[in-house]
Amino acid sequence: MKKFLSLFTGLFLVLVVAGSASATPIDFNAYSFKTGQPGGGSSGSTYGIWANGAGIGVWKDTWLNFDIPVTIMADTIMHIGVRDFNPNHEILGMQFLDSYVSPSLESSQAFSFAGSQMNWGNLDYRTVGTDWNYFDIKVGEHFTGTFGGIVFFSDNDVDPTGGGQFRNLEFNAVPEPATMLLFGLGLLGLAGVSRKKK
Repeated sequence: MKKFLSLFTGLFLVLVVAGSASATPIDFNAYSFKTGQPGGGSSGSTYGIWANGAGIGVWKDTWLNFDIPVTIMADTIMHIGVRDFNPNHEILGMQFLDSYVSPSLESSQAFSFAGSQMNWGNLDYRTVGTDWNYFDIKVGEHFTGTFGGIVFFSDNDVDPTGGGQFRNLEFNAVPEPATMLLFGLGLLGLAGVSRKKK
């Protein structure tokens, strides 16, 4: 019985560590990208990729589309750093694209981090000032699905001088407590069956 309890404890700790461990930040240099507002419209092309691919910047009404495939599940958490260094724009945000090849605007799949326009995208995660702000967003609580890309943008139809930066984008799927509990109870059950056989 002690061996099985030790096994259970070890596997439980492995699950806890695996569930809380951070993923590797996405390297934007590893993906194809193009500029342009999904569905047509803004066509700015002022952007930058820096920090060895871990960060990007968008300015002057630029929409930067990456072919980063992402599957959002109910327990998916997105970690991202956002900096709004010039507030003269309408929206600084990001959107998950159904298709990288033929993208379209979908407010329900977008997060608006800053800007004067308050009627588009999820507004629960807003930046303050020009310092870096880091968010752990439970994306799966807002929507789920398989997406063909992500677009980052500084929408500036009125004043094309604004911009912002994003960095350290990661996606983690953290095991739910109920799932871990069931797994543990299953191991205890196996331990009990094995003991009876002895």
